[in-house]
Amino acid sequence: MKFLDFTSLLEAEPANLAALSTFQFDPDFFERRLLRCPALAKARRVLVFMDSSQWHKLLRQDAPARFLNRRYLVVPVRPPKGVFHPKLNLLVRQDGGQVQCGSNNLTRLGCTSNLELLNSFTVTLDQSGEEAVRLAQEAYAFFRRACQDAGPETGRIARQWLEEAGRDVPWLWTELPQSERRSVRLIDTYGGSLWERISMLLGERGPKRLLVISPFFDREVELANRFRQRWPKCQIEVVVQQATTNLPSCCSRSSAVESSFRSCEIRTAASTPSCCPG
Repeated sequence: MKFLDFTSLLEAEPANLAALSTFQFDPDFFERRLLRCPALAKARRVLVFMDSSQWHKLLRQDAPARFLNRRYLVVPVRPPKGVFHPKLNLLVRQDGGQVQCGSNNLTRLGCTSNLELLNSFTVTLDQSGEEAVRLAQEAYAFFRRACQDAGPETGRIARQWLEEAGRDVPWLWTELPQSERRSVRLIDTYGGSLWERISMLLGERGPKRLLVISPFFDREVELANRFRQRWPKCQIEVVVQQATTNLPSCCSRSSAVESSFRSCEIRTAASTPSCCPG
């Protein structure tokens, strides 16, 4: 795992289509920093999918946005349940592209100083790139599905742009041979409960080790409880960010939290640039 400036991942050839998703959005930072990166600066189409309630909050704040609806389109999404929270980016070119999936919002803190985890896959069209092509196709399907939860007009435009990209870039939808031996998969809540799908994929043997990087936990730390109950031999390591996490310190944990993390290794980290497995 190595620490990277998030913007270094956008130092690539211009995308035909860039579909990005975030919960919170900072249009000023996006326009001043991210939109100037080579992959986005000359991209033909740029879509930013974000949570509808956060979008309306931005409108009330009158956030500066010089290039909104000129250089890029914001697509507010209101899912049937909960909030729209994925951090998934798809950059598409005729000869390949990128899939990025992680934890960072498209904000100044999310892209510069927060402790974030980001997985980035380069899409190539040779035989060695088949795994990344599958991920890109899954990301493409996700964004098409998200259009159904968008407003009528922005959803229509986003759907039109995505379909246009599919016509221009056939590898986005061309069916690949079935493969059960995949090293990485992209799953989302449109396909059902994440926990149920992860449990099914991991099976009864389960993982040997679980690494959790998150600032926020529910009161009873349910994730650790579920893993301990389902796979008691799994080693759990938790990385939290100092001065940000809501996980109680070791000396002040409640009995429920202490029980959940009794067999876990907990590490704290100071603020660093967003990181990506290298």
